[in-house]
Amino acid sequence: MKEYKRADLHMHSIFSDGVLTPEELAKKAYDNGVELISLTDHDETAGLERMKDAASELGMDFVTGCEVSTDFAHVPIHIVGLNFDQKNEALQNLLKDIRAKRFNRALKMAEKFEELGLHGALEGAREQAANSMLLARPHFADWLVKIGKAEDRQDAFRKWVGTGKPAYVPRETTPIAAAVRAISDAGGIPVLAHPGRYPLKRWAFDEMFAQFTAAGGKAFEVTTGSHKPGQAEIYAKMAEKLGFWVSTGSDFHFEGSPAQLGLQGDLPSNLDPVWRHFS
Repeated sequence: MKEYKRADLHMHSIFSDGVLTPEELAKKAYDNGVELISLTDHDETAGLERMKDAASELGMDFVTGCEVSTDFAHVPIHIVGLNFDQKNEALQNLLKDIRAKRFNRALKMAEKFEELGLHGALEGAREQAANSMLLARPHFADWLVKIGKAEDRQDAFRKWVGTGKPAYVPRETTPIAAAVRAISDAGGIPVLAHPGRYPLKRWAFDEMFAQFTAAGGKAFEVTTGSHKPGQAEIYAKMAEKLGFWVSTGSDFHFEGSPAQLGLQGDLPSNLDPVWRHFS
């Protein structure tokens, strides 16, 4: 069984909401000592072959990855899939459906902006996004900043695209179980991404986690750039208590990301890393 001193199994490229190519990500990760890598773009696998080739050229091991957008109690919950068959039809159909829901929401938001007298919202948001099929509220927010209707992204959410604001459109939801089962059926391992990031009360988190495990989830991220100081220790203890597998990833999007590639912190040696269970 191969062990790794440093792995990064959560990052984003230009194929979703990152700013670097798969090749640039691989090189930066390699320079930071990463030995095992995965590209986990949002609801998209188009960059995997390029990442695989780049990792191979640099001598790094690679596994397929994707971060699937799901929902629980109106809160976005992200499920990372690792080491799956990217050609699996059921999984690709689910990802295609999620992308379609996202784009449909963007169209409705653009219509609301038209009604509000702000024209060209869809084209403006597209200019802010690397992948035009993965438009989201931050892209509209950045467009609003660009045209002088908001001071910054936070101000744009507060005035225009935040929940209940004039251009807000609710998400079309995807159940946690649908993502977990699709990843599992494709031969992969579903991982609950950055569990410390979700704004859920304890009882709600427990219910969300119960849905994840009932569907077949067996792993969650412990060391991640999306966790606050001290949260890695909390979820390390949780993993040890429950006997769950653990994963690690920077959740890198751009140079200002909280953690640089591979530098999100090492997993405690007493835990069971997810790569031991890759088939």
